[in-house]
Amino acid sequence: MPVVRGVADRSAHEIRNALNGVVVNLEVVRSRLEGGEAELAPTALFLEQAIGQSEESVRLVEPSLALLDLLLGSVDARGEVRCELLTERTVRFRTSEIEASRVVRSLQPLAGRAGISAETDGTAVILSISHKSSAEEIIQHE
Repeated sequence: MPVVRGVADRSAHEIRNALNGVVVNLEVVRSRLEGGEAELAPTALFLEQAIGQSEESVRLVEPSLALLDLLLGSVDARGEVRCELLTERTVRFRTSEIEASRVVRSLQPLAGRAGISAETDGTAVILSISHKSSAEEIIQHE
């Protein structure tokens, strides 16, 4: 599991680097547009939206890593995941109280966007898929 975590860390780092590169380049374009030709004004609106979406993408890397941490941290010495299915849409992962709290806090920016909820009950994290859609529906929309 440490190897998987290392791969995930490096992957997340590269994703952040790429997204930050997009943001930097969009900032350069914005600064050049501010010099201002009137016919470029509509382009500026799309530029602002692209910058916002890129910055949001960077912010969503951390919650994704927290989810990976939870999964990897729930694997026992035999390679089995210490979790239990509570309902069709809810699973409980056993972990430490400190880790459970950290994961739940980290997942908050992703939760509303992804239609999931994350809560702790002491030494576990409970993840649920929104009642508005099933896991299959979420996958189909992506």
